[in-house]
Amino acid sequence: MTVDEKDSKDLSCSVVNLTKALVAIPSESSRSNLPVMQQLCTFLYSQGFRVTRYPQNGPSTGPEKTNLIAERGNGTRRLVFSGHLDTVPVGERGQWQHDPYGAEGIIGDRLYGRGTVDMKGQVAAMACACASVPEEVLRNLTLTLAITGDEEIGHVGIKDLAAKHVFQRAVGCVVGEPTGLRVVSAHKGGMTVRITVRGLSCHSSKPHLGVNAIEQAVRLLNLLGERLAPWCAQRHPAFGEEPPTFTVVGVSGGVADNVVPDSCTVNISARALETGHFETFRAALEGIISELVDNDTRKGVPPERRFSADMDLLKWAPPMVCDTAGVWYRTVARIAGQEKPEFVTYGTDAGVLNQVGLPCVVWGPGDIIRAHSVDEYITLEELTTAVTHYRELICAVAASELPTFTTSLWNG
Repeated sequence: MTVDEKDSKDLSCSVVNLTKALVAIPSESSRSNLPVMQQLCTFLYSQGFRVTRYPQNGPSTGPEKTNLIAERGNGTRRLVFSGHLDTVPVGERGQWQHDPYGAEGIIGDRLYGRGTVDMKGQVAAMACACASVPEEVLRNLTLTLAITGDEEIGHVGIKDLAAKHVFQRAVGCVVGEPTGLRVVSAHKGGMTVRITVRGLSCHSSKPHLGVNAIEQAVRLLNLLGERLAPWCAQRHPAFGEEPPTFTVVGVSGGVADNVVPDSCTVNISARALETGHFETFRAALEGIISELVDNDTRKGVPPERRFSADMDLLKWAPPMVCDTAGVWYRTVARIAGQEKPEFVTYGTDAGVLNQVGLPCVVWGPGDIIRAHSVDEYITLEELTTAVTHYRELICAVAASELPTFTTSLWNG
């Protein structure tokens, strides 16, 4: 066996073992992420990384969370790899044919378990790639792992980390979501708003004495398609003919079958192509609310019976667009053997990092279709191929003179 073959075999064992170790620790966003972060840190310390932990700000009654920056090398330039270790819930255990925490080990070429493909496998691949590069390659490069939690509930971890940590002289960042190792240069941003429609409660046997908040909410819902059509007609060169979209994701109202409801909430999720599209989206919704109020006013409806609603922002994350003519994107695309830029419609932590000035691509092993699914899995070949590609990128950046960027602090 040659030295290269031995290194390849050792890497394969390391990335699989690290993925298994991370998957074995439940880390749904509702839990503390300290145990899974400690497992990762055990590996990082053993490989000589310098690790800084940043306690994550959050509700005092919630589980304790942390995010981390791990560094290897002492170069003046920096290459960033970003990933998250929180997962969506397992759901009904009885629906899983395979243990969601990977206790069965490798079955064929697959490692099953919650988070294998979204995205503990990617974190393991990035960590192993960074650990495997010889010190002499890093004379003028510092490898930086930015590992966070709470991505699944609004990119909370990366926002908190980016509000505390500045990435200095970085050439770019790889966010390792499952893209089938296709280089993603753009993705949509996301926003969820809640509109609370108010009514007037009374006994349901005399509904005319009240104002049914659910029926008032229906008035608003009936206007969405027409009034938001101009917003949906916007385009961006990075997304071709892909439009911004919105959808109603929740409606709730009523307390009993003998009470006319005095409140109804409508949750609307929007996916935008540009950060500025979110402001025009909110303005359009405010315009619909004002239109309904004005219509009632013109009809002489008493003030207490006119349409009434408030809007609150529940969460948002910016889109990501990478300059595909720039040397950073072209370097990654060359290693991936990819000729044409690609975009995705879901969001990632790259949106936040891009917003603070860090050029990003989304590039990782596995298929997004398996994410958040029963019997989620990643293959051994996907993991080891990712390590190889990440190593190639590290070596390419180390040998290049890519321009560098220093980020600002997140204040969104």
